[in-house]
Amino acid sequence: MPKDQIELIQNLLDKERFDEANPLVGAALLKNPTNARLNAQQGYCHWHFDDFEAARASFERATLCDTDFYEAGVMLVRCLDRLHRFSEALNVGRFWSV
Repeated sequence: MPKDQIELIQNLLDKERFDEANPLVGAALLKNPTNARLNAQQGYCHWHFDDFEAARASFERATLCDTDFYEAGVMLVRCLDRLHRFSEALNVGRFWSV
């Protein structure tokens, strides 16, 4: 995965241009499904669109791809909280020491 493509997507997310970032990250994930950063970027797109279940799945994949990806772990806990899966959020939060 070209680092400049990940940076382009991140720049779009930083500018809150989620409509533009979403298809780019989706296409990039087709080629690189185990890239933790791309999975997290997709999670942020889903989060922005209030699709918390899809965001949860993306952040969970990100944490599986990189078990040290603290930011994705925190967002996974936030998604679980939004989905009212409090017990699971507590357990995941303990793992990530949130």
